[in-house]
Amino acid sequence: MFFLLRMTFWISLVMVLMPSGAKQSAAVTHAAVGAGDALAAASSNVSDMRQFCSRQPTACAIGSQAVTTFGQRAQAGAKMISDFLTERADFHQNGATASKSAKPATPVNAKTSQDTLSAGDIAPAWRGSPREVHAKNGA
Repeated sequence: MFFLLRMTFWISLVMVLMPSGAKQSAAVTHAAVGAGDALAAASSNVSDMRQFCSRQPTACAIGSQAVTTFGQRAQAGAKMISDFLTERADFHQNGATASKSAKPATPVNAKTSQDTLSAGDIAPAWRGSPREVHAKNGA
């Protein structure tokens, strides 16, 4: 869908910029439009636009809903971009891969006490008898 909109935009832009193909005469006569006439036409258009919603209430309602939806989507998109850029800046600054909102994983059955070692776990590892150690050293 977005591809079609982009394609339509670029084709219409090319068509506007292309020459019309009709030969223009050297002596083109333009109607002289004064500043007063332009001001009167502009004020007429503004007053006509003010009365548009009274003439077409459904078009105004749908238009306002569309503008509201577009605004919400733009705001959500801007927030996603901001979050992404903030995470990248934090990554480059701290060298960390985790985002600020990431919490360390804790097991469900984690005990509150840190003293979980048994007596066998605390005992030093066996290194052999003193005679064996003494014999290896050549004494």
